[in-house]
Parts: sequence; C-alpha cells; structure tokens
Amino acid sequence: MVSTANRPPRPQRPPRETEDTGGFSERVVYTRRIAKVVKGGRRLRFNALVVVGDGMGNVGAGMGKALVIPDAVRKGNAIARRELVKIPIKGSTIPHEITVKVGASIVVIKPAPEGTGIIAAGAMRAILELGGVRDVVGKSLGSRNPINTVQATLEALRRLRDPRLETARRLAARTQPGQTVVRPQHPGRPQPYHQSGGRPPQQGQRPPQAGGRPPQTGGRPPQSGGRPPQSGQPFGNRPPQGQGNPGRPPQSGPPQQQPNPGRAPQSGQPAGPPPQQSQPNPERPPQQSEPAPQSGPPPQDR
Repeated sequence: MVSTANRPPRPQRPPRETEDTGGFSERVVYTRRIAKVVKGGRRLRFNALVVVGDGMGNVGAGMGKALVIPDAVRKGNAIARRELVKIPIKGSTIPHEITVKVGASIVVIKPAPEGTGIIAAGAMRAILELGGVRDVVGKSLGSRNPINTVQATLEALRRLRDPRLETARRLAARTQPGQTVVRPQHPGRPQPYHQSGGRPPQQGQRPPQAGGRPPQTGGRPPQSGGRPPQSGQPFGNRPPQGQGNPGRPPQSGPPQQQPNPGRAPQSGQPAGPPPQQSQPNPERPPQQSEPAPQSGPPPQDR
C-alpha cells in the first residue's frame, strides 16, 4: 500500500463564479412541456413561469421558453427583472382593497391587520411573499390558470395607490384649476380628455381637423312658388274625401250609359244593353193561382 502521509496537499480549486442576483430572489411557479407537431414528428420544448422580488416592494414575473428547463428559467428571470412592479406598502400590508379581472381570472386582495400573515396560495402567494407584503388576504376567483393568476395579481399591485401621494396630487390639482388632471393610465380604462368642454371622440372616429375643407355655400336654390292650394282644399294634389275634382264642372242630369264597344247598336233601338226578359222553364209546370184567404172569423159548424 502507498502511504498517504508523505502525499503533498491538493491544490485549492478556484471558487465558482456566482451569479450576481442583485438582492433578488427567484421562484419557479409553473413549468410545462409543449410540443409542436411537424412533418417529421413532434418538437418538444419547455416553458417556465418565474417570479422574482427583493422583499422591499419590487416584484416581477416572466415567462421563459427553451429546449430545456434551466434555460427557460434563466430567460424567465431576465424577463421578470425588466418588468418590475413597485408595491406601495403601508406598514406590513397594502393600503386598500382592490379587485382586478384579467381574462377569465378574478383576483381580490384585501389589507389585513398585523400578525395575520399571507392568506393566499399558489402563484399569488409567491408574488406577495417576494414583494415584501407580510399581512394580506387574497382570493382567486374564476379561472385558476397560474399564468392568468400571475398577470391579474401583478395588475392589481400596479393599480394600488399610496394615500399620501394621491392626496398631495389632488390638492396640487385644485390649486391650479387651469391645468388638466392627468391620471396614470391602465389597460382597459378610457383615456381622459381635456376639461374645456369637448366631447371625447368615439372609438374608431377621427378627431376633427383644424384646417379642414370649408362647407359649400353655393348650389341649386330651392324652388319657390307653384300653384297655390284652392280654398277648402288641403295642401297637395289629392282632393279631400267626399268631394269631386274642383277643376272639373259637375255633370247635369242622369248619368249616361256608355255603349258596349263589342256590340253595335241596332236600328230603332236605343244605345245600351237590351233589357233582360224572364223566360218560362219548360221542365217545370206552371203554378195555378190560389184563392186569397178571406178576412174575418172562421165559419162555425152547426
């Protein structure tokens, strides 16, 4: 056996290069495998939903995609750091309650007294813990998809307002009435318009231009004049019901019969259709006339 007493010590390995996290902690919330079907088969890939935060009010989330999970996590971490959200923490909780709907997910976040802790689960709990909120109550309604839940939670934290800063901003706007109050914009809210009294343009409608085409003043003038209506006749060409045409004189005498255009009149007969005469029916015998009944009381039998 070779003795190890006289063996020289092993050289020290250089320390491994540690990635500078910048004070951020990351947590992988959701991973899944996705497949793309092509002619030669299926191409497998992975995506990872990563949440990062510094525990002091800054938190973000990102989705990374790659052929392997470590690369997807690294990409999601880089995306999450670029899209950080600042949480206005009041003590150990949030300043006010808020409800946000993104897609089919509804997120409700409420402030809680000190010592309550984080009453939430899943992706919402990861965001609130890494954001530095210690006392809060959260509820997820509707769809439980982690991707939609993370987006709804970040949107809710983005819409929170610090009461002191909001009060100062409103007081400054009241002291200067000539300026327009510009509020921070959020997706899904209508854009504010100037307080000068104009109506905001509708969606899909172009705003009016200052140097547009002037309206046309010329053209064909409307026709004036015409035949005035006669007395007792309403306006228009149609005479009232029950009256004849006022422009035609009434006919005197009985109405004349018009001759039949298909039959020429015979000599010695007046024009018009001949009178119809009743002819006896040869199949039916003539009826004999019955004596008329005598008026008075009936005869008594003796």
